[in-house]
Amino acid sequence: STFGKMSKKVNRCVGEGLKKYSDEVCMLVTCFIEMKCLNSSSCASLSETVYGMKRAKVLAQITEPNSVSGQEFSLHPLSRKDKMCSLATLVIIPYLKQRLDKTYEKLRDFFSERRDGGLNAGSSSEHSSSLNSAFAQYGANITNNNPS
Repeated sequence: STFGKMSKKVNRCVGEGLKKYSDEVCMLVTCFIEMKCLNSSSCASLSETVYGMKRAKVLAQITEPNSVSGQEFSLHPLSRKDKMCSLATLVIIPYLKQRLDKTYEKLRDFFSERRDGGLNAGSSSEHSSSLNSAFAQYGANITNNNPS
C-alpha cells in the first residue's frame, strides 16, 4: 500500500538521521534526563540520585577572624545558575571532549596514511581537498559500517 511505502521511507530517513547525529541525540537525551534530576526535589544528577546524594551550595561564614577553625559552614539550595553550570559539567563538557577525540582520531588516521605514502604529497590546495575527501570518506565509512 501507499501508506506502507511512505512509512518505510520515513523510517529509513529517521534511521539514517539517527545514525548520522547519534552523538547529538544522545547528548540531548542525557541533557533532558540530567535536567529533570537536577530540577527534582533531590537536586542531584542521575548517578548521585542512585546513591542518595544531593547537590548543595556550601557557604562559609567566619565567626572568629583570626582563627583557622573559626568557620561555620551552611548548606543552601542550588540557584538556577548553579543548576545550569552543573548541567554543563555533566553533559556539554563530556560531549565536547568526545567530539574532539573523534576529530583527533580522524586527523591522526589521515596523517598516518599520508606519512605512510597512502596519499601523494602535493600543493596546499591539493592537501586541503585531500583532507576534505578523507573526512567525507571517513563519514561514509561510519554510516556504512554501522549495523542496522
